[in-house]
Amino acid sequence: MSFYKNYILPSITALMLVACGGGSETSPTKQDATSTTPASTVTLKGKVADSSNAALAGVTVSFGSASTLSDASGNYSLSVPTNTNALNVVSFSKAGYALQTRTTPAAFTTQASVNVNALLLPVALNTQFNGSTAQTLSDPNSSAQVVLTANSLVRADGSAPTAPIQIELTPINPNLNGGFMPGFMGTSDAALIESNGAIQVTFTDTADGTKLQLGAGKTATIRIPAVSRGGVSLPATIDLYYLDEVTGFWVKDGTATLKGSGTNQYFEGTVTHFSSWNADKPYDTVYINGCVSPIPSSAIFSTLIYNNGVNYVGSSQAVVNATTGQFKIPVKKNAVSRIYASDFNASSATQDVTVGAIDVTLTTCLTLNQETAPTTTFPVATSVTTYQGTYTGTYTGVENGTFSVVVDNNGFISGRVNSITYGITSTVSGTVGASGQAVLNASGSAGSAVFTALFRASAAGQTVSGTWRYTTTPSTLTNGTLTGARTQ
Repeated sequence: MSFYKNYILPSITALMLVACGGGSETSPTKQDATSTTPASTVTLKGKVADSSNAALAGVTVSFGSASTLSDASGNYSLSVPTNTNALNVVSFSKAGYALQTRTTPAAFTTQASVNVNALLLPVALNTQFNGSTAQTLSDPNSSAQVVLTANSLVRADGSAPTAPIQIELTPINPNLNGGFMPGFMGTSDAALIESNGAIQVTFTDTADGTKLQLGAGKTATIRIPAVSRGGVSLPATIDLYYLDEVTGFWVKDGTATLKGSGTNQYFEGTVTHFSSWNADKPYDTVYINGCVSPIPSSAIFSTLIYNNGVNYVGSSQAVVNATTGQFKIPVKKNAVSRIYASDFNASSATQDVTVGAIDVTLTTCLTLNQETAPTTTFPVATSVTTYQGTYTGTYTGVENGTFSVVVDNNGFISGRVNSITYGITSTVSGTVGASGQAVLNASGSAGSAVFTALFRASAAGQTVSGTWRYTTTPSTLTNGTLTGARTQ
């Protein structure tokens, strides 16, 4: 298997995370939650995992009134009513974890069973407090925070809670993985949005588990840990959006201001109710056109195309045409997007696609194979100036070649990989973490592969080394090694 058909995708601790994200081929329209559905059913299947990609058992998976539990392997199967909605919302809940909602643009019909995976984040702050006094409730491991005035939380009928109040506060970092974000990364008025951080907050009356909300005329102050990708500067002010858990869309409601410094920057704003809150900005889109091989059959499982931004924190999905194998997926204009195809049985390798101001068409199809959903992780570097510089080196094994990459002071990596064996050059991009571990992607018209490497710094100099494999090679095996050093 040549590098020509399996471009090298360097990845320094490639965690095989279940990749999920919101979006659709065309902007969906808001659905009527009270509409009736046909009596016939189809089957939803998928896998539920935690933030480290470990299988999660006992997760309640729900669609409308239908529900089931994930098994010991994290797998589930759920019979749901058919519909032709442009967007469908599936919920995943488990005690100790933040509620997750996944969306899919695939219509639930008798001709297409649908695969819906989910990643669940553990609740970061889970504590009780007295609601009759003012409270400042903070996550000890991040800048996420909620500030309440006295007696501001009430039950649905407006009455005060009858016992101590339980808060569950969870910061959501979409820079680590787009699959952490709930819902469709867009709004009901057809805009796709880019996240710079999010939090989920719920309050309950411990007397009976009743959900609580801010009373009429009451407000609260929230802090959302600020994140970005690709070296993009954070805005001084940003719009706030909350998740409509019924429709899966994000709804604009207020603004927030950037505060703090260094790795402790956060967006602070005022809210009138609690849900998942997102610091977002809309972006202009173009389309990536392409195809999947072999052509999937809609009689088995719908094949979806997933996108995660490389230098922006946004995501989208599109359905592959079951007759032609073609797809059309919206992505951010003038940016780099990471796409791959997946159904219940197979996934393709990831491919990073750079687009300008107009639509682009891929020259080769994405190839489905039996590897699990590829890595879409984007580690956040907290202190990477130690590794800043230009590194050159070689890789050997089944295939031989050279590489040259630049690490900037924000931990972002760019450069080129050259296959001597097959005479091909591809571009690479990625990030390096504070411990020297990093994720890079090499992309081009031929395919992709995986590198696992480590940057090191010592008195003797700065080096990088690791192993690599083609994406079609099992993750437990390697196809060769790499070694290099800083040259400037």
